[in-house]
Amino acid sequence: SNSVYGTAPSPSVAGNTGNGAVTYYYNTDGSNENGTKWTEAVKLDAGDYYMYAKIAAKGNYAAAKTAAVKFKVEPRPVTVSGITAQEKGYDGNPSAVLDFSNLMIDGKIEGDDLKATAAGAFENANAGENKKVNLFDMKLSGNSVANYVLAATGNQMTATAKIMPQI
Repeated sequence: SNSVYGTAPSPSVAGNTGNGAVTYYYNTDGSNENGTKWTEAVKLDAGDYYMYAKIAAKGNYAAAKTAAVKFKVEPRPVTVSGITAQEKGYDGNPSAVLDFSNLMIDGKIEGDDLKATAAGAFENANAGENKKVNLFDMKLSGNSVANYVLAATGNQMTATAKIMPQI
């Protein structure tokens, strides 16, 4: 069955009557053993894969090999938080400058290169304290971005900041 990036696939073989040891092999094109190299990789990037199993001989049962089956490793959902907005002087414009120095990406696997960006705008351009800043156009980036997707819920949608009155 399908799995999620960062979680090892958990295949099983039905009909292993002799209970021989099972080794699973993966590749991206389903070719036979003479084609694309098959690997016993546990951490697979997001994408489509093929897998087959080799069953070791045991007792009265000969070694066997299954046919290759296709499965998918889905991108891992992550949530973004820790974005702040910078205060600014009144300029009649609701645009906001965001600060990502305290960015947190929950669900990211340690060691992966993943960042997030977003745009922001104050709810209105009027001066005031603790003004709501709406975040939009949030995107993930970095060398590991193909393995991740923004979660459907739980991402930071607002921040607050001050618009100082014009002097």
